[in-house]
Amino acid sequence: MGNKFGEPEPEFVNGANGQLRKGARVQTQYTIDEGGDGRWYPGTIRKLYAGDQVKIGYDDGDTWKGPAMYVWSLAGPPPPCQQVRPSAPPLVQGVVTGTRLVLPPMPPSEPAIGNEPTCPYCTVNKMDMALQCGHRLCGTCLQSIHASGALCPVCRVPITQVIRCYN
Repeated sequence: MGNKFGEPEPEFVNGANGQLRKGARVQTQYTIDEGGDGRWYPGTIRKLYAGDQVKIGYDDGDTWKGPAMYVWSLAGPPPPCQQVRPSAPPLVQGVVTGTRLVLPPMPPSEPAIGNEPTCPYCTVNKMDMALQCGHRLCGTCLQSIHASGALCPVCRVPITQVIRCYN
């Protein structure tokens, strides 16, 4: 796996997300399969070898020599497991316009599991919405109550504020 005596070090090698050069900041994963903890460790490429091989000096003082195909440049796109997936904007609060509450888009309600508290209206789903009076409901029931113009099903006050609860 090394360069032959007198053979110059390559200018670059091919890593997991592009070309790697000596001195580049990189990361590798110490996988569970190889007895590691699954975490990613940052380091710097110390030496390049023919055949797309590298030697890395890690920030924690350890070193590794192996195939560049497992090395991710910190300047390039991150590994798929570290990429942030776009999500819907968080549902935070409903807004009163005039005399009627306008509900923002809501995700589907999830059934309660085990001893999780359930919606007092349907007694099936998790309570993921809170009203200004402090009572909680599932989003599905809130949408049907809101559509009919009804009051809080527990204390009968008009619904003027809705807040999403993240349990």
